[in-house]
Order: sequence, then structure tokens, then C-alpha cells
Amino acid sequence: MKSGEKELGSLTEEINQKASEQGIDPKLIFKIKFKENVSEKDLARFGCDFLGDLASENNAQVVFSDQERLKTFYQKWENFHSDDLTSKGNPKHNNFFANILSLSRLNAEDRKGFKLKDVDIEDDTTYFLDVDLWFSGKREECLKAQDNIEKILGEEGKITDSYIGDSIHLSKTAKKTPSKLCIGGR
Repeated sequence: MKSGEKELGSLTEEINQKASEQGIDPKLIFKIKFKENVSEKDLARFGCDFLGDLASENNAQVVFSDQERLKTFYQKWENFHSDDLTSKGNPKHNNFFANILSLSRLNAEDRKGFKLKDVDIEDDTTYFLDVDLWFSGKREECLKAQDNIEKILGEEGKITDSYIGDSIHLSKTAKKTPSKLCIGGR
């Protein structure tokens, strides 16, 4: 197994395990650090939806991919590492994968918004947090995501408000220990 295959396989396993531990479906939100940023269109071509740039890291982009598209991404990644993309004369694929420095899951600091970055989180203090959720386009999936958040919050937290619009899904939560909100899946 080549190092790229191992890195992507470890990422998938780690995120799926974290999501399973929290009792939620394993969806993949992770970061890709590039030598140079790529366009949303290029990310989509390779099975990833652009969610945002990480201000804390140069050329690191937060992306989402589901299991089906990740499988395709993995196959192309594997072809790149076996020099199969180059032999087929596919420079767009080759350039995309050669531009990747690393793949990793988001850590707690990556998930903090700009207002929370400068706050020292203390135990036994209630915090109100705005949570931007991945909008799947299906109301039922958004409601299921809210149910999963309520499970994670447990008895010490709750969703105080939520909004599901045509292209956005937001929730406001109150929790005594907000660190549990920093999970690997969605």
C-alpha cells in the first residue's frame, strides 16, 4: 500500500469511527491542504464540495464528500500514486493530485468560527453556539441532522433555535461543555 492510499484510508476510518461513536451517519467533511488553492469547480470534478477556506492555514480548504464520491476520489488518488494518470496523459488529474500536500480531518480549532477563536472555553459554563450545518437539499436529512446534534448535546444541552431554508441549515445550541460539538462527521 502506498503512502497516499494509507493516508486516505486512515482518514476515512478515523472519521467513520468518530461519527459512529457519536451515533451519527458517517459523512465526510475534511480538509485538503494544497500547494496552491484550487477552484470550487475543480474540487467538484474530483468529488468534493467546497465548504470554505481555513484562515488558520494557507491554502487549506474544507471539503465535503459522501461515500460514493470519495470512492471515485480514492480511485483517482490511487491511479496518481501508481503513475497511471501520467501514463494516460491526463495532466488535469495529475496536476490536481500533485498539488495536494495533505488530507486530514478537521480538529477542534478548525471548527471554531472567528468569534470563538479568541475565547478561552471553561468547564461548567454554558455557551450558546451558532452551528452551520451542511445543507443536503432534503428537509428530512436536515431534521435527522438536528436529531443527531440533540443526541450529542445530551441532557446538558439543547437546540434553542433552528432554521432550514432553501439553501442553508442553521442551529443555535446551548451546551455546558461545547467541546463535544467538535466531531468528525456532520
